[in-house]
Amino acid sequence: FLMRLPEAPASPTPEQLDPVAANFSRPESNPDVVVTCVYDRGCAAWIRSLRNSKWSPKAQVFTVCIGMDSFVNEVGETDAMYMTGISPWDPSLGATDEIVRWTAKEFARRFVDYTSRTPTYHSASAAASVGALVQAIQRADSFDATDVAAVLATREFPTLYGKLRFNDDGQSESPVLFLQYDGNATVHTVFPLEERSGTLVYPMPTWDHRDCRFLSTCETGSQSTIVGTCTDDGSCRCSVDEATSSGVGPKA
Repeated sequence: FLMRLPEAPASPTPEQLDPVAANFSRPESNPDVVVTCVYDRGCAAWIRSLRNSKWSPKAQVFTVCIGMDSFVNEVGETDAMYMTGISPWDPSLGATDEIVRWTAKEFARRFVDYTSRTPTYHSASAAASVGALVQAIQRADSFDATDVAAVLATREFPTLYGKLRFNDDGQSESPVLFLQYDGNATVHTVFPLEERSGTLVYPMPTWDHRDCRFLSTCETGSQSTIVGTCTDDGSCRCSVDEATSSGVGPKA
């Protein structure tokens, strides 16, 4: 069933969001999937509130932030891992442009080399528009606007933005991408399936589990510890039967 969370300020703070996260983390609430419709400033604040309440929903979906350099820099790689979101385009998209033969990843690399900035969907869509227009001209075998428009209205065009096609109103019918950070904090396209670069991880690991993996010595070991495996609850399952874990998360 659908649960609607309260509306938050445009630039919320963790202090404003902590009560919301705490309320929905209760066993009688605790939704499997949380979708937050926020501006980029709200993503980090919401993640901090999730941590503060020790709430780990099975999936956290953002309407912005996923794929943005500033997001990982602000929340840290460990907290960015496994977060999901939507976007019209991402360099991880498995698409190749028919005209220049660039993949989305190749376009992103060239864009960074030329501008020293990470490309957004705005620049990718502009490049893809040129590619689609050239393809339409070639297929129409004409520069006449009416002929080219007829082709644009009825065909599909492989571009670095994905397969472009347009409805009767001239609007793009390209699907929105579903993105997710993997265990290395690298963003992947996980939907559409035919153009994905990674596989959806669901449910996402709990905070204690990821802290055990990346902040404790459970799986890396040291001179005074025995290497083990981090469990879902963040404790360490030691490789030696006689040994037991004395903590969870970063202290496992």
